This record gives sequence, structure tokens and C-alpha cells, in this order.
Amino acid sequence: VVLARAAPQPLAMAQVIMEADGMEFGRRCQLVSPPPLSCTMQPRGQMQAARREQTRAHASERCGAGLGAGRRPSGEIWEGCARLLEQLVTMAEADGHGSPFHSATRPLESISCYTARLHRYFGCSAECYVLALIYIDRMIKQQPLLVVSTLTCHRLLACALTLAAKFQDDTPHGTRFYAKVCGIPAMELGTLERAMLSTLGYRMNVHPEEFESYRAILSRVASACIRE
Repeated sequence: VVLARAAPQPLAMAQVIMEADGMEFGRRCQLVSPPPLSCTMQPRGQMQAARREQTRAHASERCGAGLGAGRRPSGEIWEGCARLLEQLVTMAEADGHGSPFHSATRPLESISCYTARLHRYFGCSAECYVLALIYIDRMIKQQPLLVVSTLTCHRLLACALTLAAKFQDDTPHGTRFYAKVCGIPAMELGTLERAMLSTLGYRMNVHPEEFESYRAILSRVASACIRE
């Protein structure tokens, strides 16, 4: 079944952009399982490796498409991620405690500045921010009571981006490095990673169409930031 979509409009509000793409954070929806990558029977380890490489290849191709020579896409992508999280925080309703992703107190650093810090020291690729956004959205769909708020946005981003960097870039950095940059104890960051992986069912792979829809959202939000 092919779902028709309206032509995307250059709107600045993140909520309107998300609703136009059919992606509404915090609302339960049925996710369509991606088709299998191969019909041949392969050992489980080989199948996971093949899916991982396909996700990496497609992500790198889409984030680099249409860019001029010498131009890096990561700046636009991470800025779009920061602005989108800001918009989600302003839209959040009352949020109580109850999950490992809730901070005891409201962080002093804004999510925009926090994202900039992670971007500076993580040094991860642009596609990691797209994957991190997908992981956060999947988390919220699996846990309706969990919302992106001032108490959760920093930890959700820290955990999702760490997992994305480890998965996508196959970085040599360990949890201790990421924990230091994120300002979270290494043991606590490990707990957050396990909690997110468990909620996601250890499903880190992203279908190309799903990746492209989220990448387009971040690109349009980033473009709106430039126009402002």
C-alpha cells in the first residue's frame, strides 16, 4: 500500500513540519516492518552485519547527496536536531519522574548548547544525528508516558547519539569518553544505553525510506534556522 503525501512546505515550526511528514512525536502508531534485505538464508551474525552495512551505506549516501565540493552536511544536520529538540521541549506537557532518562533537576545548559557541545567533541558523522532522532522517536512510541521535556531531552540525546555513533561510525571511543563529554557518569550512561536498547528491542537498523524522511525533516528545520 502506497500512502500519498502532500508536497513538503518550507514551514519554520517543527510541529507543522513533523505533522506534514506524518511523524508525530509521543503519539502511538503502528510501524511498518521493513522488508527483508535478502531471501537467502544466512547465519544470524552475517545477516546483522549485512543490515548494518546497508544502513551505513545509505545514510552516508543520503547525507552527502546534493552537497557542493568541500561542504560538510553535519553542521546543518546537528543544528536542525538541536532546534527540533527545542521545539519538542516547548510542546511537552507536564512531565513527571519515573524513568532513568529523567534528571533529578532541570539542567542549567540549554539543549541547544548541549547539542553543540556533543557535536564539537563527539566528532561523529551527520547521519548519526538522524539515527539519534529516529531512536528517540522509537523510544517515545514504545513508552507513551515518556516525553521530550527539560528533564529528559539531555539524557535522551546523549544516549541516542552515543548509540548512533557506536553503530554508524564504528568509533574507537568507549563509553568512558562519551560519558565525559555528556557529563554523565560512565556507569550511568551504560545503564541508559541498556535501557534504550532494551526498549528498542535491539533494533538499531533503519530502513532507507525511514532514514530519508527523518533526514529531510532535520534539513528543513535547519534551513528554517538559517532564514530566521
